[in-house]
Amino acid sequence: MYVASKYEDVRPLRLSELVYITENTYTEKEVLVMEKKMLETLNFDLVVPSPYSFLNRFCIVSSANKVLFRMAHYLLELSLLEVEMLKYAPSL
Repeated sequence: MYVASKYEDVRPLRLSELVYITENTYTEKEVLVMEKKMLETLNFDLVVPSPYSFLNRFCIVSSANKVLFRMAHYLLELSLLEVEMLKYAPSL
């Protein structure tokens, strides 16, 4: 929950708040140790770059207008539904 809060929330929970929410079931140290174990188990791979992030970056670099960006975004969403497109890397 602590990792998710740091990743998703605009204002992540403070460690003391998390301990309070769990009614002191865990100490702050136990929460931090578990967070470390979880991240090590995941090899710190929390996010995979999506095709959208590459499209967004490409449109910024190429100074694409809003119409072109929206059309490219629409085509990207259509391609994500096609099984044949799985063979391509997100950057392509």
